[in-house]
Amino acid sequence: MALDKFVKVGVPQEVNRHFVGSHLPSVLGSDAFRGWVKYNFIEPLKSDREIPEVRRNLRPNVSLKTIDGFVRKAYGVRKRPETRRIQPDENEARAMAIYLMRTVAGAKHRDIAATMGKMSIEATAKNLQRFRRRIARDQLLREKTEAFVSQLLSNVQT
Repeated sequence: MALDKFVKVGVPQEVNRHFVGSHLPSVLGSDAFRGWVKYNFIEPLKSDREIPEVRRNLRPNVSLKTIDGFVRKAYGVRKRPETRRIQPDENEARAMAIYLMRTVAGAKHRDIAATMGKMSIEATAKNLQRFRRRIARDQLLREKTEAFVSQLLSNVQT
């Protein structure tokens, strides 16, 4: 009886609008929630080339400078080193920032390289690749990365 009543009422227009167009698969909720769903369920399964519309629609609005500042503050790195010789914690901070810019904000390598300064697009891509391998091997780094993602997504304006 309750189900019949529910079905007869129909789908509210605001919900129906969300399911129309190129939003499939659709996720309803705040930007932070949609980012969490993307990071935990869609990101591991698909690449950017396979479902670009979904990725664009689920990305939270986090600027690259916000991510860079967040990571530098967390690691205690005041400014970007001018030389190639950097301390291990600065190297990890740079790799973490690149990883978050790519996975959370969905930034392109050229935009990340421009934000990071004095880094080529190729170096950015290689750095990201090495960091992903480290995350796969290092449980503590993986947990740290997940905590950073959660903190960034929880601070997204909804």
